[in-house]
Amino acid sequence: MGEGVGLLPDLLETLDVEEKKGVLALLTLVCASDGELVREEMAALEAKMGQALMHPENRREIRQMLRRPPIIEEVIAEMDENSLRLAIRDAVLIAASDGEYHEKELVLIKKIISAAGLENRVIDELTSWVDELWKIQAKGRAIVGVSLPGDERVLSSR
Repeated sequence: MGEGVGLLPDLLETLDVEEKKGVLALLTLVCASDGELVREEMAALEAKMGQALMHPENRREIRQMLRRPPIIEEVIAEMDENSLRLAIRDAVLIAASDGEYHEKELVLIKKIISAAGLENRVIDELTSWVDELWKIQAKGRAIVGVSLPGDERVLSSR
């Protein structure tokens, strides 16, 4: 077995609680932006809250934002550039989780991109990254002989 480099923490884990709340608030906006809360997006949001090691009370706060979304400009104004950039990455991942990128999700993500001082081409780079991530996950399932619907298509795509 080869020598690994080890797993480094994700940037989300290194943020203070308020920055984590900001990132998660933006992710709730992505989840709610197309008007329907789907299981896949909710699961991705819950996973991010777990990764951030959010206290149960903070998780309740974040979940309430799905019913009463915050104002994006107010959330963005309280965040630093690194947190905004992390939110962009995770927003694209959550937007993809139901199998398609909805226009309202992309408009919201573009607002965050602009606030973070990046160019819109970042979306294209991140959607390619998501495609690669899906392939890696499908390949891992194939190695151990399990699959999800769509894995064959993912593995056969370029």
